[in-house]
Amino acid sequence: MFASTLPAPSTADAPACDPLDASYILGGRVVRLERGSAETLPVTGSTARERTWVVGEPVSGDLDGDGDEDSAMILAQDSGGSGTFYYVVAAREQRGACLGSHGVLLGDRIRIEGISVVHGLVIVRSLRRGAGEPMASIPTIATTAVLRIEQGKLAALGTLEAGEQLLAGRVTIGHEVRSFVPCGQNRAHWIVGNSAALDEILAGYREAAVNAKPYASLFMVGAGRVTAPPVEGFGVDYADAVEVDHLFLLQSGPDCLK
Repeated sequence: MFASTLPAPSTADAPACDPLDASYILGGRVVRLERGSAETLPVTGSTARERTWVVGEPVSGDLDGDGDEDSAMILAQDSGGSGTFYYVVAAREQRGACLGSHGVLLGDRIRIEGISVVHGLVIVRSLRRGAGEPMASIPTIATTAVLRIEQGKLAALGTLEAGEQLLAGRVTIGHEVRSFVPCGQNRAHWIVGNSAALDEILAGYREAAVNAKPYASLFMVGAGRVTAPPVEGFGVDYADAVEVDHLFLLQSGPDCLK
């Protein structure tokens, strides 16, 4: 499993800002946290108080590439009805203050399994219900959501499907070469031609490597699966292959250790 080679979330350096005392936008409304929670009246004249609180602990990492430690965390919100809605938010360090993001809705009454920051991406693992299952049923379907900061906003990039895993490593494209070396490994894997994300990888590689030396390697994070190498063509010399379904990140840095 490539996922086991990914670095653990960064926790050594505490972020300069405190995400537990910052403002976020949930469902179009500003929510100001104090020590990780908030309680407000959502509608004028309503007697039901809206409660918002942090689930688990914030995780830290550089989310916007500026070298500062930022944070990501899960917020739960209860407006007094039957639902409890879960959001993922980010707090970016801006001159010692926290710039809270819009919340990205994860779902109603799901079970959060974990959150981490890997290579600047926010990874959220949760359990959900299947289509048509009643809300009273226990969520059992494992789901992994991938998000990142894009143009200053937290955005959902996609969700890992059944059988997919996070792929992080170095990719090299050239004549007779279409290889991927996973982080923590030395053996190159052939990127199979029916990969759903292959055209996007090729286009991104051409753009990012335009001023680089031939056969330069770029850092890639995507989602897919290990598969058998082809039985003909340039890929037959590879012992392993990967099928890349989603491309999340392709750039000249950082390397696998960051």
